[in-house]
Amino acid sequence: MSTTEDLRGFEARLLTELRGLVDPMAEASPAPTPLGRWRMGPARPTVRRRLVVVALMMATLALVVAPSLLAPHRSSAFAVTQLADGRIHVEVASDFDQSARLQAELADVGVAVDVLRLSAHPRLVGTIELVPLGEAGISAAGAAGLEVGRGEFWVDPRLFRGSVEVLIYASPEDGEHWQASPSIFYPDEPLGGLPCALEGPVDTATLERYARQVGISRFEWLVPPPTHDQGSFEVDRPSERPAGDVLAASMMSPEELRVTVAPPAAGGTSASPPSMDLGVHTGEQAVCTPELAARWR
Repeated sequence: MSTTEDLRGFEARLLTELRGLVDPMAEASPAPTPLGRWRMGPARPTVRRRLVVVALMMATLALVVAPSLLAPHRSSAFAVTQLADGRIHVEVASDFDQSARLQAELADVGVAVDVLRLSAHPRLVGTIELVPLGEAGISAAGAAGLEVGRGEFWVDPRLFRGSVEVLIYASPEDGEHWQASPSIFYPDEPLGGLPCALEGPVDTATLERYARQVGISRFEWLVPPPTHDQGSFEVDRPSERPAGDVLAASMMSPEELRVTVAPPAAGGTSASPPSMDLGVHTGEQAVCTPELAARWR
């Protein structure tokens, strides 16, 4: 038995970028896009399905913050301050949960952004990413005037142009799944380095066997639509483990794993090992080492 979920708007755009990875002949995306950043789960304040599939190189600069001209707008979740040089400084708490309010306060000072809160794995809590959007997806357009640090970011309204998403990785609420987390194969994660020992694609049966050995007992299987069906934005969620190779896998909780499987048009197979990325746009793929491979031999 399986269910399907229709993706629209934001999610459909990212799924189009995903197709460019799986099928080189599919509609081109603006840049190469590591697949391990596909995330799905509820976001606040609206229900969203997060598909993070594009690597974006953005500078992270350390700044000396000038005294503020205006008293900051504060809540338990964030603080917005206008600095003496005209920039807007935003600090967010680890339990940030007020996307709509922060978005409204930034609009009041002339900064139009789309703020998305992502419940995150402890390793990612406090991470903030600024993702400029172009007409065909993520691009460098709009990057001017944006700077980001750990738990804070700056926007210069005089320079900032275009559309941008602010992704805030926050602690989950009680009972909430992680929407963003590192690859299960990332070093120090439960199956860190496993693809290095297997030397090729990892099929779903192999993944499940190893996952159960480290205490993971529940699985969410996701199968993208066939790459030849460019008009479909439905994601298949089979209740039983599908045959095929793993494109990406990340934890939803300490006992649950979300797995993306090669779509039907690819024959359920992949020529490459699954992603070993950190699970954020600016994170790099982990590199196999003899030490990582030896853990599983």
